[in-house]
Amino acid sequence: MNPVTLPTFEEMTPDVKLSEDQLKAVEEEKSLDWDAPKKDDKAEPEKAKPEEPEVKEEPKEEKEEKEEKETPEPEDEQAKAAEKAEQERLEKKAKEIGKIVEEVKKMEAEEKAEQERLEKIAKDEGMTIDEVKEMEAKDKSIAERHGNDPIKVARALRKEQSEYGKLKNEIEQLREFKTKTEAQQAKFNEDHFNMVMEQNRDKLIDQFREKSPVEAESLSDDACFERAKTRIKEALKAQEEHKLKEFGKEAETKRGEMIKTLPKEYNDYVPEIKELLNECDDVQILDKGFDVTFLANYVRGKKFTPDYIKSLEDSAYKRGIEQPKIIPPVHTSKPTKETKSTKLIDSLTDVDKRRAEEIYGRREGWSRERMWETYAKDDKGKDF
Repeated sequence: MNPVTLPTFEEMTPDVKLSEDQLKAVEEEKSLDWDAPKKDDKAEPEKAKPEEPEVKEEPKEEKEEKEEKETPEPEDEQAKAAEKAEQERLEKKAKEIGKIVEEVKKMEAEEKAEQERLEKIAKDEGMTIDEVKEMEAKDKSIAERHGNDPIKVARALRKEQSEYGKLKNEIEQLREFKTKTEAQQAKFNEDHFNMVMEQNRDKLIDQFREKSPVEAESLSDDACFERAKTRIKEALKAQEEHKLKEFGKEAETKRGEMIKTLPKEYNDYVPEIKELLNECDDVQILDKGFDVTFLANYVRGKKFTPDYIKSLEDSAYKRGIEQPKIIPPVHTSKPTKETKSTKLIDSLTDVDKRRAEEIYGRREGWSRERMWETYAKDDKGKDF
C-alpha cells in the first residue's frame, strides 16, 4: 500500500480538494487510539522518583519561640510609640525654650538628680522638700553675706556655736536650779505641815473621834492622828486645785484683754504674740508689772532679720523699677510785681534749681524759692 501524502497546513486552502485516498487515510487516522503506545516505540523504563529529604519536625518550644521572634509583639510596638512620643515632647520643649534636644535632656537629668537629692535629705532629716529648700536658701544667704569666704563662714559658725553652747549651759543650770528649788519647796511644805499637825495633835484626835465615832472606836490615838492628817492633806490639795483652776481662768481672761488692747502697729504679729503669751506662766501673766508690749517688740524685732530686711529692699527696688510714677510739676503762682529775688530766680536754669535743692534740701523750713534765691546769690558758679 502506497503511503498517502497529505497537504501541509499552509497548502490547505478553501480551493484544495482531497482525493478519495487522502480522505480514507484521514478517517483511518481519526479512528486510531492516540494515547496507546506505538509498536515501533520502545517502552522507556520508568524513572525512579527522587527521594524527598526527610523533614524533621522541630520541638514545640523551639517552634513557638521562633514564631514569637518572627511575629512582632504588641509590647515592642507600644515601646516604639512611647519612644516616639517622648522624642516629640523633647523637640517641642527644646523649640519653646530655644535649646537643642540634647541640652533639654541634660537639663531634665539635672533636675531629676536635684529632686532625688532633696528627697533623700528630707527623708534623712524628717522634713518636707519645701523645708529643705528653705533651709538651703538661708544657708546660701549666710554664705553670700560673708562673701562666700569659707574662713568667714567658719568663724561665724564657730561664734554662733559658742553662743549656743553658753545659752545651752545656762538653760541647763536654770533647769537644775528649778528642780532643786521645787524639791526644797516641797520638803519645806511637808515639814511645815507635819510641824503644825504635831502642835495640834490632841485637838485633831478629839475632832476625828467626834466626827467619825464608828471608825475611831477601834483605833488607837496614833491611828486617829494619822487618818486626821491624811484627810486634812486631801482637803488642802482639793482646795489648791480649785484655786489653781480659778487662777488659770483669771490669767486666760487677762491674756485676751492684753491682745485686745495692743496698739495697731502690732496687728501683723498677733499670732506670734498669742503663742508667747500661752507659754508664759499664769503667775507672770497676773503680775501687775507684766507688760505685753515687751513681747510685741520682741516678736517684731525677731521678724526683721537681715535677710528679711534685704528682701524688703529688693522688693521695693523691683516695684520701683516696674511701676515708676511720674510726679506732676508743682505750679506756683508768680508774684505780680517783679522784685530783685524774682530776677535772681529767673536767671537760674532747671539744672541750677536742682543743684540748689541738693545743697539746701536738708534745711528745715526752707521753701524752694528760698533755696533757688540763696543759690543764685551765693553759690552759682562757685560750688563746682
